[in-house]
Amino acid sequence: MICPQCSEEVPEGSAFCNHCGVRLEAEQQPARGDACRPDEQAFEALTPVQEEEGQVDEAPPESEAASVPEVEVELEKPVWRGTPSIKSMSGRLIVAGLTFLIIIFLAAYFSHKLTDDSSKKTLWIVACALLLGLAAYNLYKVVKLKTTIRYRLTTERILIEQGLLGKLWNEIELARVKDVTVHQKVLDRMFGVGTVRVLSSDASEPILEMTGIANALEVKELVREHVLRMRQREGTLDEEE
Repeated sequence: MICPQCSEEVPEGSAFCNHCGVRLEAEQQPARGDACRPDEQAFEALTPVQEEEGQVDEAPPESEAASVPEVEVELEKPVWRGTPSIKSMSGRLIVAGLTFLIIIFLAAYFSHKLTDDSSKKTLWIVACALLLGLAAYNLYKVVKLKTTIRYRLTTERILIEQGLLGKLWNEIELARVKDVTVHQKVLDRMFGVGTVRVLSSDASEPILEMTGIANALEVKELVREHVLRMRQREGTLDEEE
């Protein structure tokens, strides 16, 4: 140990210099508890460097975050629409036309013979009224069927709209359809129309009929095609088969 005043050597741990008597200050040594502080200071000094060099974990930016795949939702689209064909009403039109011809013929034939007999004239008037009523009824049914019934097929449903002022809608989900058939009577085959019958698992409307459909076989195949597409979309095609 060297005295700072006289530069003479002094024994270690002396409080005063043996040569000049100057008080000597003991060198401060770090306590044991502080022995790890230099390492901690070095670690603290290292941390900002690591952050600057990008070695510290950070949350990934939004653009690099794992994106959730979007599920495509197919919107319902119209496929076909129609009304009962006028051809399916040919029977009623024929009856109405023949009735009017009969009335005209009877009026022309018996008009000059019933001038004097009032009882026969009354019977004639009643017969003409009945024939006119029959013709009017058939024409009314034709107009009603043609103007108050609408059929629609979409990619998800079959819908039937009925009524002119008041409306009634019936529908069947394509996913519930079990079978589609076509029924044709003799006149239907002659005029190329038919009834498309849809059998489903719907509790309220298990059987839905679209009557008087022109090109009924084509419409039936169109319904069947979209039923299969719906089953493929819902993954029930194999189960139905």
